[in-house]
Amino acid sequence: LGPVTLAAETFRMGGHATHDEAEARALFTPEQFRHWGLRDPIGTYEAYLVEEGPALDGRRRAPAARRDANRRLLEEAEARVITEVEAAAGEALESRRARMPAPEEAVEGVYAPPGVGLAQAGTGLAQADARGAGRGRRSLAQRASRRL
Repeated sequence: LGPVTLAAETFRMGGHATHDEAEARALFTPEQFRHWGLRDPIGTYEAYLVEEGPALDGRRRAPAARRDANRRLLEEAEARVITEVEAAAGEALESRRARMPAPEEAVEGVYAPPGVGLAQAGTGLAQADARGAGRGRRSLAQRASRRL
């Protein structure tokens, strides 16, 4: 089998952000949500894996036992993902409280100290600056000093 192109026409059932949900509900009719909800690729694939898919753990079982096992494995996977996402969200919120730099540190290492030119600041721009100035253009340092 060679390269394959897959084109899917679907509908975003949830928004990109929390405000999108209300906007979507205002723009689309309940019938449109029902119509596309029945075709939601995530839901239909999950239903396929439970009802008709192969045994997700590779074991041979009777169809009813395979469906039960697949349902259980999918629920366990979802629970693990939810736990991991909630832990990451908690860590992110904690880092905002505990590891956030002081506001005055936001510009450290971003700008050269006042009065220091490009050559003294040690940037690679000094050579390019000199080449540009040699062709009759004002150097970056000259242009910057006019703005200060």
